[in-house]
Amino acid sequence: MMVAAHLAALQTRTDPNARYRHKYRLTRFLYEKGMARESILNLYRFIDAVLTLPKEFEIIYNSSIKQFEKESEMEYEYITSAERIGMEQGLKEGVKEGLEKGRQALLALLESLLKGKFGVLAEKYQQQLDAADVDTLRQWGERIFMAKTPDEVF
Repeated sequence: MMVAAHLAALQTRTDPNARYRHKYRLTRFLYEKGMARESILNLYRFIDAVLTLPKEFEIIYNSSIKQFEKESEMEYEYITSAERIGMEQGLKEGVKEGLEKGRQALLALLESLLKGKFGVLAEKYQQQLDAADVDTLRQWGERIFMAKTPDEVF
């Protein structure tokens, strides 16, 4: 199996369509062989590493494998629990980072609007802005248009 994957990789270096077909065929073979789960995982990882696909073909490949699983009533989870935990942690960190970036963008916009409307901000307002959560920043953002003084915003 490893030799077949390596030969397919060499033969399909410049042909992503052919590479997709080989990868799909080899993966189906793993499913149909009825091997031990750990053996399947190791071979799958090797095939996945050797027969890399462009993103659009990877999407098609994943969809095709899922369809094959449904049709043949087979389903293997080709990621280990450690990988799944890592993915979940990465997702949580990504969400946290995204929320912080959103907060920073909202903060920058609010600072710009406040400075445009009221001029230089007093240090006490800057400290409040820096310490505020997203919901508070949103509330202040809504108030800024009707406010006549910074105190009416905060």
